[in-house]
Amino acid sequence: MTEGLKDKMSRLTEAASTTAKAAAGPTGPHQGGEPAFTTYMEALSRKLPALHLSTLLWTHIKERQVLIDKDPAATMNHLAELTEHELVEKANEALACMAMQLPHSPLDPSAIGAKHL
Repeated sequence: MTEGLKDKMSRLTEAASTTAKAAAGPTGPHQGGEPAFTTYMEALSRKLPALHLSTLLWTHIKERQVLIDKDPAATMNHLAELTEHELVEKANEALACMAMQLPHSPLDPSAIGAKHL
């Protein structure tokens, strides 16, 4: 697992933990403050077991993975010859080209890791 992915996982876990703690605490006008609104995630976090949070984290990671394979009609697989670093460079080039062509593309998409399967 790359350092960037580990960092994103730890930030997501910390954010989920912070949200769950904040949602469990007293809020609202009965405490003398402004009216508080609970988001859907905060409401769910109050009752979610820790295992469910790890499932949400794993789903978040899996939604961002891309599998790349050679064309089945091609006789040679030039991807197998590339190192993982070269695969990341090529993926970033492809993402940059796609971002320019799509009207609603994510801001600054980037590949952070690759591994041969």
